[in-house]
Amino acid sequence: MQNVASNQSLKINYKDASLNLETGLETQKTLFKAMASNYGHKDPYFNDYEKQVLLPHKLSQTGPALAKGDINGDGNEDVFIGGGHNQAGYILMGQNSGSFKNGNNHIFTKDKHQEDTSATFFDTDNDGDLDLYVVSGSYEFDKNPKMLQDRLYINNGTGKFTKSTNLPEIYSAGSVVTPPSDYDNDGDIDLFVGGRVIPGKYPFSPESYLLINDNGTFTNATKTLAPELEVIGMVTDANWFDIDKDDDLDLIVTGGEWMGIEIFLNTSGKLEKSEAYKSLNDTKGWWNKLLITDIDNDGDNDIVAGNLGLNYKFHASKEKPFHIYTSDFDYNGSQDVFLAKYYKDKQVPVRGKGCTAQQVPHLKSKIKSYQDFANRDLEGILGPGIKSALHYKATEFKSGIFINEGDNNFTFSPFSNQVQTFPINSILYEDFDKDGSKDLLLAGNNYQSEVETTRADAGTGAFLKGNNKGGFNYISHLKTGFFVDKDIRDMIVVKTGNEKIIIVANNNDTHNLFKVNN
Repeated sequence: MQNVASNQSLKINYKDASLNLETGLETQKTLFKAMASNYGHKDPYFNDYEKQVLLPHKLSQTGPALAKGDINGDGNEDVFIGGGHNQAGYILMGQNSGSFKNGNNHIFTKDKHQEDTSATFFDTDNDGDLDLYVVSGSYEFDKNPKMLQDRLYINNGTGKFTKSTNLPEIYSAGSVVTPPSDYDNDGDIDLFVGGRVIPGKYPFSPESYLLINDNGTFTNATKTLAPELEVIGMVTDANWFDIDKDDDLDLIVTGGEWMGIEIFLNTSGKLEKSEAYKSLNDTKGWWNKLLITDIDNDGDNDIVAGNLGLNYKFHASKEKPFHIYTSDFDYNGSQDVFLAKYYKDKQVPVRGKGCTAQQVPHLKSKIKSYQDFANRDLEGILGPGIKSALHYKATEFKSGIFINEGDNNFTFSPFSNQVQTFPINSILYEDFDKDGSKDLLLAGNNYQSEVETTRADAGTGAFLKGNNKGGFNYISHLKTGFFVDKDIRDMIVVKTGNEKIIIVANNNDTHNLFKVNN
């Protein structure tokens, strides 16, 4: 109905509707075209809050892993998609037709009880083909830590894998394995594996690992070559990058909560934490993803950083940070977590009296009324033990770009408000529209918030059209065709046949596939 006058009652019936196809959006050719997908992820329910009632969100659903590489040498990129607990990961083989077919996946069935949270293809044994490293994670395996052992699969050159025994014991709930790089310049690929969480002990730092490759056998060299890296934080992403331009690879690490962007400089093969990059170190956030590239084409690399965003219950600034305090406040053997915000310049708990008393039962008798609870600050509720508790804070929840200004200085440039409406945990940077300038494709969400906080599900993806000078213009999904609103964990661009396919990996749901239109 068009040109409808006001001040009247209208009777509208769906069966009478029609669409002018000549002017409708359906006739517009979009940049991305959604494809049918039969691929998915299954992550069975687990109650994280039985371990710690006041967790800000679940950590048992951080997968699936996603990795790409040409594993059989046919010129098409193939894909590994990780599984959840009791679901095996699987390989999709790229075809000349631009489609995929299932690979030889029986080897992954033996490890289906583990959860695949990250993966990478690389040539571990220098035989000319791509092998596969898979990180195991989740919050649910504290009673069976062997479920957290990472895995290495060796390729026979045709895409058929066998499981290797050349890994050390890694019983940390992992989050990321770095893209392969020979950081010590000895001719083979070394790895950094980031630990995400210690089950039952959020937000204490889990172990992370520097794995040195010696002719296909890996050793854990963290204590000797990078001791400050071992318990750096709850890591979500890491990249090798020569940040100081001395012709060796340094390591850039960030964490899902309470971390800045930490720099480990490569000094004669040892990784040493640097305090020289203050603008990166001091920007504490809930960072999910880092992309290191030259955004403004000035000859040095910048850092695109995905954060929690602004469309959430929690807020943070340098003036009023968002806090967490953790200790065994009631001496019952479990770690008690308290998130704190500001109210009239006092730190108060985010959660209410009922949930707080579940975590620390003696508060029921100590604080008898809701009014009494509401009139106390955090120290008044928990007592002087808060002063010796583990304490972290976040000062920035915006996503954006750290522009490299030189002399170890980065300036943070937040994305526009349209892009702050969701957590960003997956970033692609390519010239999708073939206009000569690279574009940013961003996606995120987190469905795993605790019960008193609305889940972060406003994300539908964001296409930012680049102008080749570091500037970007937000383009609606109605014009691009890129719409992703699930519990997104990662995405990749795969070149198979003459097609470019974007795969978006979703937790506990069907994955999204898009063809990039030529």
